[in-house]
Amino acid sequence: MADTKTGLPGNVAGLLCYVLGWVSGIVFLIIEPENKLVRFHAFQSIVVFGVISLVGIVFSPIPVLGAIIAWIAYVIGFVLWI
Repeated sequence: MADTKTGLPGNVAGLLCYVLGWVSGIVFLIIEPENKLVRFHAFQSIVVFGVISLVGIVFSPIPVLGAIIAWIAYVIGFVLWI
């Protein structure tokens, strides 16, 4: 694997894109503008965890159904994160 600007191997940097969800994806997207592997994982982290976060935020104010949908979204996010 090609080394990155952070000095990490590309596969390790790609893995670290998922550590803090969409936040770490944005960080690695900013600090790693050239490595295609890291950029792919950063974009994937931003999209997947961003959508899950939005679903949880949008549906959480709805009393019962919203709580169930938000909980399901967060469980799916946790499973994808693992």
